[in-house]
Amino acid sequence: MSDDHVVVAEFADLFRAAGPPDRLLDALPGVLAALDVRGTVVDLGAGTGHGVLALAEAFPDSAVVAVERSAAMRTVLTSRLAYRPDLRGRVTVLRGDVFDVEQPGPWGAALAIHLVCQLDHDHRRRLWRLLADHLTDDAVAVLDRHYGVDRPRTVPLRLSATVRLGDCEYQRWYASDVAGPDRMRWHNVYRVLRGGVVLAEHDVHGQVWAADEPTILAETADAGLRHEFRDDFVLLRRAG
Repeated sequence: MSDDHVVVAEFADLFRAAGPPDRLLDALPGVLAALDVRGTVVDLGAGTGHGVLALAEAFPDSAVVAVERSAAMRTVLTSRLAYRPDLRGRVTVLRGDVFDVEQPGPWGAALAIHLVCQLDHDHRRRLWRLLADHLTDDAVAVLDRHYGVDRPRTVPLRLSATVRLGDCEYQRWYASDVAGPDRMRWHNVYRVLRGGVVLAEHDVHGQVWAADEPTILAETADAGLRHEFRDDFVLLRRAG
């Protein structure tokens, strides 16, 4: 298991719950509720399970499949489900990423939040083909409109979030630098302090790709998908 995934799983929900409102997560239930969906619904990058719960509650007659490669994230996700007897019988959690796990199909809906920004050009095209192959004719894929950075840029290390939990203060520091014409490398430092003394410090690194909306829409059209916008989301359906 990647140490990076362990760290992010420990800190992610704490910062999300105690930080500013998450506009995407707050708006997602309303967007899903407006859809007419039949059949299995899939969260392609389930993380700690917020999208999974939104899918399950929006489509109470559908089986839900949650795909997540990180064992630490899956631990949080399965813990959520463990205390939901109403969901345990219809939510399946699969280990792996969207490209290597055996995908049940066809899909009535698919969810991909904060996924596209993690993919390079080739993997994005694989994702669009996957959606075109697995969505039924009247199905929909729901994506957030954060496709990646507009342009790679350097950001000096700065404090980006802080939360108190009992006697401890949890901090996240953020920095980025240019890794190429279409890539930006990011660096998060997670710290736990008590009485001003650092109890733990973790460095987590990753990268995001530069992609604007016209590029994404051209790629999806090439894969046979049509789009429409719903606030901060883009809905993809098979064309024709």
